[in-house]
Amino acid sequence: MAGFRSFQVTLPSELRYWTVVDSAYRMVVEVDDFQLHQRLGRDGAESTSQSYATSLALFLNWASSVGRPWRESAPYLGRFVYWLQYYRPDQGVSGRTDVVRGPRRVNAILAAVRSFFRHAVSVGQLEPQVLRVVYDSFDSYAISSRDQNAHRPHARVRHRLSEPRSPVVNAEGEEMK
Repeated sequence: MAGFRSFQVTLPSELRYWTVVDSAYRMVVEVDDFQLHQRLGRDGAESTSQSYATSLALFLNWASSVGRPWRESAPYLGRFVYWLQYYRPDQGVSGRTDVVRGPRRVNAILAAVRSFFRHAVSVGQLEPQVLRVVYDSFDSYAISSRDQNAHRPHARVRHRLSEPRSPVVNAEGEEMK
């Protein structure tokens, strides 16, 4: 495995963001470009930057483990979902199938990967056709909440796990202190 990992960067202005480096601590240029865009160009939070970097490092490790460049991996994201749920680096290959990451975490990782793909398309690092594999587009339109006459196309993500609904538990009595 290539050994991609998230890595914190501090700019001269003291602003911090997270990126992804390989096993030789070389930045993955496309990920760094995306992370800088999210952190500086969109005023994203450092914690979001860290979460995205961790997610993208997992994605790059998976792509490397299946022998695919990340640019060619979109058609195989269903396999990535399975890998996220069951792969554990310290476990190695065994017959066990314990869930390592639950649906919420897997969906958060996939959201970061989709956002990375959209950015890569927008700056010309990926062909736009890639997004057809990542999203299921359909002809129905969602009505905008501001203007009842304005319509916008609606695309649904192709890879998403069902998340269990967690009941909200309100604190009572001694728990409130």
